[in-house]
Amino acid sequence: LHGADVFRWNTDKSYLLDLAAAGLVYVPTVLADDPVELRAAIGRSLPAVVKPRVGAGGAGIVLVHDSEAWLPVDEGPWVVQPLVSSVMDEGELSVFVMAGRPISQLRKVAMSMSPGSAAPRRAAWSSRLSTSVRYARAVFVDNPRSRPMC
Repeated sequence: LHGADVFRWNTDKSYLLDLAAAGLVYVPTVLADDPVELRAAIGRSLPAVVKPRVGAGGAGIVLVHDSEAWLPVDEGPWVVQPLVSSVMDEGELSVFVMAGRPISQLRKVAMSMSPGSAAPRRAAWSSRLSTSVRYARAVFVDNPRSRPMC
């Protein structure tokens, strides 16, 4: 619906910084292009969630508790975020919008992970919605200040 430019923009998780610049509340996100930047970012966000900048479905996600002991298994680049505990307990909500109308939603719930391990696949459920945007996907998680974050 939006073309290759929008798809390309949304494929790299660095788009989260664009959303923050637009004033949306979001999970603090640091981009890391090399292992030195990665280790520094993890050290500021322990426990940290490390994700490939391009990826989906939980592939390559790692929960890190010790930035000195953990080594990345892929080449990067990565995003680093603090662990949002509600994602582990309650999950996150993705809302899909086409032609200005929310058409479905999906709650993704993380399965248990041991520190330093890759995230297993997530269980999910979906339901239909009705209302009026072209195509969009938004992911919401609860934060400690009781404000939804993208």
